Amino acid sequence: MNEKQIIEKIYQKLDGELKGAGLEEFDRFLEEHPQHYQTFLNIQRMENSLISGGKNPEVIDLKGDILKQINMDKYNATQNEPIVRLKTSFWARPAVRFSFPFALGIITGILLLVLLQTDFNQNPGSESGMAGTLYDSRSFDNMKTAGILDFDSPVVKTMCHVKYSTKLVEMRIELSSLDAVTARIEFDPGSVGILNVINVNVNEQTSVYSASSYIRIDNVGDNNFIIQLANKTSLTNEIDLKIFQNEFPVYQNAVQINQ
Repeated sequence: MNEKQIIEKIYQKLDGELKGAGLEEFDRFLEEHPQHYQTFLNIQRMENSLISGGKNPEVIDLKGDILKQINMDKYNATQNEPIVRLKTSFWARPAVRFSFPFALGIITGILLLVLLQTDFNQNPGSESGMAGTLYDSRSFDNMKTAGILDFDSPVVKTMCHVKYSTKLVEMRIELSSLDAVTARIEFDPGSVGILNVINVNVNEQTSVYSASSYIRIDNVGDNNFIIQLANKTSLTNEIDLKIFQNEFPVYQNAVQINQ
C-alpha cells in the first residue's frame, strides 16, 4: 500500500468502517510495519486530544490580543509584511481588548452563514461544499484528505492533518517543542484566505501571527490548533509547513489541495 492508502485505512479503522477480515489484515500490516503503527498511534492520540480538549475552543484574535505576546524584535519583517506597533492606551484595556475577538467572531460567522446559505439555495444538491465550516468542525471527517505531515526530532515534534472541501481547508496541527520554535503555514493568498484559528490547547508562551500569505506560530511546549482557510478556487494549490529554530530551518514539507 502507498502512503495515501495507509492513511485512508487508518481513518477507516478509527471510524469503525474497517471490519472483519479487512480489519484483521490491516492490524497484521501495522504489526509488521512499526513506523506505520506509530503513525496510527499519533493520529489516534491527536483525534482524542481534539475531542477531549475542543469542547470550549477559544478563538484567537490574530490582529489584537495574540500580537501583544509576540517579541517582534526576534524577526526581520519583509517588505510586504505589516509592522505592528503596540501602544498602551484606552484600546489596550482588557475590557476593550477582549471585546474585539467576540465581535469579530460574530461578524465573521454571520457573513459566512449568509454566503453559505446563498450558495446552498442556488445549488440545493451540493451539500459536500458545506463540510468543515466554522460552525461544525465535526464535518472534518467528511472532507477529503490532502495529506498528513508527521515529523519527530529532538528539536520539535509535529503532526499536521490537512483536509479540504470545495469551500474550506481545515488544518489540525499538533506542535511539541521544549525550546522556542517557529512554524509557518504558507499559501497563495489568491487561492486561499484565512477564516479562523482556534486553539484547542495553548500555553501562555505560545502565540500566533497572521499575514496575507501565511500564519506564524511561535511555539513552546505542547500545543494544538485548528486552522480554517477559505478555499477560493478549484485549482490545485500547495500549502507549505515550515519549522524554524533560531531562524534556521528544521523541517519543510507541503500538501496539495483540490487534487
